[in-house]
Amino acid sequence: KYWANLPEAATIGELAANRAALYHWFAQAFFEPPSLEYLRSLQEGEMEKLLQSLAAFPEAKSGVAAMEWALSDGPAEQVVSTLGAAFVRIFDGLGGPQIAPPYRSFYENDKGLLCQQATAEMDHALHQHRMRLADAVHEPSDHLAIQLELMAQLALRLAEAAASAQ
Repeated sequence: KYWANLPEAATIGELAANRAALYHWFAQAFFEPPSLEYLRSLQEGEMEKLLQSLAAFPEAKSGVAAMEWALSDGPAEQVVSTLGAAFVRIFDGLGGPQIAPPYRSFYENDKGLLCQQATAEMDHALHQHRMRLADAVHEPSDHLAIQLELMAQLALRLAEAAASAQ
């Protein structure tokens, strides 16, 4: 379960679990183009519940509306293809000077070099929290999705600690 509807007096554990779900969702969005399965979850599954929960926040309302429009813009296969093409154009460099590389180190030096100080800092943070990248991950650790997933895992640890303290 990704997201729980919260009463006004939510516990620390509930807030942490919801925060973890949100970080994980964003991590997935920045890591790779959506799969058909992921798209269907956004349209009518667990991820749709998360999206609807976000719509309750005024700051997210227009973003959720834009996402809902994109998710309903044709058959699922077409939407996956359109979103996949946009992902590649924006993050993988096929958009020319309008790209937005998802690596912190790209933005922290004049030449846009990867695997710089930001990567070393993220490697240290992963080690400090007894985590490591899965063998299948071939991205520098300062990738935005990896940073978000670290935050998701830390929030999950807080939710578990809060649950065990009750």
